[in-house]
Amino acid sequence: MPEGASPASERAASDLQSKLGRLPRKVILAAGVIVVVLVVLVVVLSTCAGGAASSDSSADLKIVEGRNGVGVEKGCDVNIQIECESNLVFAIYDLDVSVDGNKLGTMDHGTTRDFDADLAEGKHILTVSEKGNASVDGSIDFEVTESSNLRFAVKTHESNIDVTQIPIVRAPFASADAEGWRQQDVRQQFVDAGFENVSVEEVGDLPPDQTDKVDQVHSIAINGSDQYAKTDNFYSDANVIIKYHILANIHPPMNESDAHGKNYQEVIDAFTAAGFSNIHVEAEKTADQGKDGQVTNMRICGFGFSVDDAFYPSHDVDIEYWQYDADMAAEEARLQEEREEAEKESEERRREAVLIENAKDVFEATGNYYFPYGFKCHWWIGLISEEVNPDGSVFLKVEVTVENAYGNKIKTVAEGTVVGAAVKDFHVSGLT
Repeated sequence: MPEGASPASERAASDLQSKLGRLPRKVILAAGVIVVVLVVLVVVLSTCAGGAASSDSSADLKIVEGRNGVGVEKGCDVNIQIECESNLVFAIYDLDVSVDGNKLGTMDHGTTRDFDADLAEGKHILTVSEKGNASVDGSIDFEVTESSNLRFAVKTHESNIDVTQIPIVRAPFASADAEGWRQQDVRQQFVDAGFENVSVEEVGDLPPDQTDKVDQVHSIAINGSDQYAKTDNFYSDANVIIKYHILANIHPPMNESDAHGKNYQEVIDAFTAAGFSNIHVEAEKTADQGKDGQVTNMRICGFGFSVDDAFYPSHDVDIEYWQYDADMAAEEARLQEEREEAEKESEERRREAVLIENAKDVFEATGNYYFPYGFKCHWWIGLISEEVNPDGSVFLKVEVTVENAYGNKIKTVAEGTVVGAAVKDFHVSGLT
């Protein structure tokens, strides 16, 4: 018995012990277990009540174990994706990531990582800092209104970190609503809605008789999916590809070489029937009436071609051909006549030159015959006249030097008409 117990307490204890002693052993053990369980429950309830009372004022900041080890009790299911731009030389370090001062985890430099957290609705602060060095950091405010996915871009520097949120946008219309629209209008609506990466692609599937459908939307895909609703959320950097109809590729109806010499109008008709819409012709004048209308040269997009080549209907087809010009023909005839006349005159001059040269030889030989001691004609500086007569005879008159048997010389003039190999009317002034 404890010290200081009263006689009454001692008697009560003795009576309880006596009664318990008469109970079965199994009953006593069961009662002991019940007492222990009750004590444990009282302790747990007291602890929980105290904790709840101390956290009512900041329920959205209470950290509990969740995915990745951190979360906020009874909040929105939020996925935070962070993309760290890779540096080549400077400011290359790993990162610590936290929300509202509560660490979500770490990530390697130049990588992309997803962090899951349960966040209360309302505004929060995302902070990214150098791993182990909180003095180099960057932060951004963001708001949570529902369970969602959020993306952020990070750029590290030596003294700070840039953090930007990639906006969430919605398509201006559902995928099924763009039928019949022009691709230019659709592209502008996506740009106006906040999409940053909008591109267009041609689909060459229209026959030549469906030009009214050119530029109409064929399909729209966002991040590879062509099925989306107007209420679907996308990041602003999502890839939007707008495909639109154009006329299908067509083939030339003939090789380039085969077009040469054909009538240009027949060639135009053949290429028009094949689906080409931009055909240009250029005429080159000719005086040859037999060439009128014949194709001289042909190109598609500035190059030669064959029937195996494929082109858009809108590609330029250039045809050059001969066009007969009567005025040019008349002028060409006149020029030809002049050329022939000039050739005739030239031939006559050549004939006369031969006659004169032969006549000079005969003339000088005749002078030497009559004046055997010396007879010299001064053809270069003393030629007075040389005339070819219609009958082919040649009249010559020239200064001469005549020498006698005694070596005396006299300058005088000789003349005569050379007929064949003889000189008619040969006369030396003062001597004959």
